[in-house]
Amino acid sequence: MLTVEREEARRLYEEELYSIQDIADEFSTNYATARKELQKAGVEFREPGTNHKQEAEKGDPEYRDPDVLEELYHGQELSTREIADRYDISYETVTYWMDKHGIDRRDRKEAAERALSTGHVAYRTNHCGYEEWTNSDQSKNRMFVHRLLAIAEHGFDAVAGMDVHHKNWIKWDNRTENIDVLDPSEHQRRHNQQEREMSFLKATLNGGR
Repeated sequence: MLTVEREEARRLYEEELYSIQDIADEFSTNYATARKELQKAGVEFREPGTNHKQEAEKGDPEYRDPDVLEELYHGQELSTREIADRYDISYETVTYWMDKHGIDRRDRKEAAERALSTGHVAYRTNHCGYEEWTNSDQSKNRMFVHRLLAIAEHGFDAVAGMDVHHKNWIKWDNRTENIDVLDPSEHQRRHNQQEREMSFLKATLNGGR
C-alpha cells in the first residue's frame, strides 16, 4: 500500500465508487490491508451491499441535469459536498453524475486554494502523524503539509503522481531539507529497506539479552 498514498485510495473509494476489493486489486494487495488503509485515511464506509451507482439513478432529477451541476459547481463554485447537502444526497452521487456528464472537477491543488481563500480550513496533526490542512466545514478536502511544501519547492507538475518522502522518517518534520520527491517504486524500496533494517535491529537487541 506504500506505493500509493492513502489519499489516493480514499479518492478511489469516495469519488470513483471503487469497492474495497477493487482498491485491493488496484494496489496488488488483499482486502484486509485495503480496508485497514482506508480506515486510517478516515473513510466512512458504505453499507455492505449498497450499490451507489444504482442509488445515483434515483431521487430528484434536478441534480442529474448537467446544466444545473455546471452552474452549481463552476458558476457558484460550490463543492461536491455542498451540492450534496443541498439535495440531501451523498457526494458520491454528485460526482457520479458529474463524471457521467463529463463535467471537470477541481484537482486537489485547486480545492486546497479554494479552501484557503474561503477561510474554512484547520491545521492539525492526523492520527498517522502527518501534518495537514483540512476543511472545517466537514467536506473532508485535505492537503498534507509535506506535499504543499514539495509543490512550493518544485512546482505542481513535478510533484503530481509522485510520492513525497520524509528523509529522516519523522512524519511531522516538514523542513525543506527533509523532503524528497520520489517515484512511487523508489519510495516503496526505501520503506522496504527501512523495515528490513528495523527488523535486523530488533533481532540484534533481542539476541543480546
